[in-house]
Amino acid sequence: PEHQNTTAQSIDMLAEEERQRQAQLELNRSWKRIYKRSWFISACVFVAWLLSGIIFYSTWQGWDFWVSAYFTMQTGLSVGYGTPSEDDICYAPDELLSSGAWRYVKGEGMTYPSPAENGRGGCMAGDISKLFSVVLIVVGSSIIASTIGILAKNLMNPPGGWYKQLIQEEENNHFRKIAEETEGWIDDVYVYTKMYVSKGWVRSVLALISWLVVGALYGTQTNQRMSFVTGLYFAVSSVSTGGLESIKLLGDDTPSGDVRLQLNEFPGGNWFFLTGYLMGGIPLYAWALTEIASFFTRAMHEKWERDTLCTQISEDEFQLMDFLGNFNARNEDAGEVQGDGEIDMFEFVECQLLRRALET
Repeated sequence: PEHQNTTAQSIDMLAEEERQRQAQLELNRSWKRIYKRSWFISACVFVAWLLSGIIFYSTWQGWDFWVSAYFTMQTGLSVGYGTPSEDDICYAPDELLSSGAWRYVKGEGMTYPSPAENGRGGCMAGDISKLFSVVLIVVGSSIIASTIGILAKNLMNPPGGWYKQLIQEEENNHFRKIAEETEGWIDDVYVYTKMYVSKGWVRSVLALISWLVVGALYGTQTNQRMSFVTGLYFAVSSVSTGGLESIKLLGDDTPSGDVRLQLNEFPGGNWFFLTGYLMGGIPLYAWALTEIASFFTRAMHEKWERDTLCTQISEDEFQLMDFLGNFNARNEDAGEVQGDGEIDMFEFVECQLLRRALET
């Protein structure tokens, strides 16, 4: 009895430890322990990186918050619009220069020869800002890449994703049967639309198209006054980090609206929009490319699997499976392994597994 009591107590202790462990895991998955989640940590690192750029450019270049945020974002994401530029500090009025940057702009030998003097222009202050941008790009590229990867992993592989995918496939099969059994084409359109909208690549493509439309509307309906093609060109080159079409510092659409403005005169809402547009559009573009590539890869793999597994067993495969399946049946006189001339279900499955392993 004493031994039994000890065993029962040990079992109870193990069960209690398992309950506590499960409770801890559940707590970690809840919002109370959000700080332990990988996507939250990566998001915090990203925000810290963004704030470092904002603080430097607003202090050194003299830009306001949203100009600094926009420039940090488009620099770290390697968009490279070119407007504004680090060299703008070299031609800024004295009242806009910070005390730390003033000596590297106005100091002796700090200004480089202009193009008229067979030079390129610029100054030491601009080079210091460019050196910081180099560090910002190198660090930001790794941070942004890891952040996008973690977010994509959480979106594409959520907890329980494997059985949710099975449930979704069964729902699609159910919808497909409904479409086949009902009469008329309206029900079929509704059913197949519901089926395809549930697919990741369709959702990502629709989201990307919507985002491109937003960018095109910004280019055509604001003070940028782009044509539709130029607006679409701006949107696509922005989310793909091409940066081939930059914004222009234009005023509102008035008789004098074609006059270029100074950076501090340009409406701040443009910088706010562009910062958010890049922050949302580039991960969205990466998500769409990932989903499309995954769709084609999965389709090609399924076709290969069908072609491989549905191919008739060759004579060489038959002999190999017959040999492996009857390896212990030896001819005592000849000392050789002999098959029974037949392939059972176990040998057939073994053949298919070997086919997959060898082909992959």
